[in-house]
Amino acid sequence: MRLDLHPDDHLAVLQRRVRTAVHEVFGAEAAGYPLGVLHTTAAYAASDIDTDRVAQIIHYVRPGHAPFAVSRIALIEVYWQRVPTPGADLPGWQICWDTHAVIPLD
Repeated sequence: MRLDLHPDDHLAVLQRRVRTAVHEVFGAEAAGYPLGVLHTTAAYAASDIDTDRVAQIIHYVRPGHAPFAVSRIALIEVYWQRVPTPGADLPGWQICWDTHAVIPLD
């Protein structure tokens, strides 16, 4: 489930600055995906699900906005890895990540 952030102007500036630094150190291919709308993720699913009920419940949470602060930036390498699938002949995929650095902002 994805939650959009608003207003996102200060966070967008931070995102662009971090991305520029990553490109300068690791090259443009290190983060080539489109930036898109800033958001945070509340949950992931491993199969197809209907999120309508969850979205309705979250809609009723009040207040409908919450403060959001960034206190550190983590440099994380994300990659897919083949893994055995229990009860199946074919392997599956698992998303993995390694944390390379954590930079405090205070």
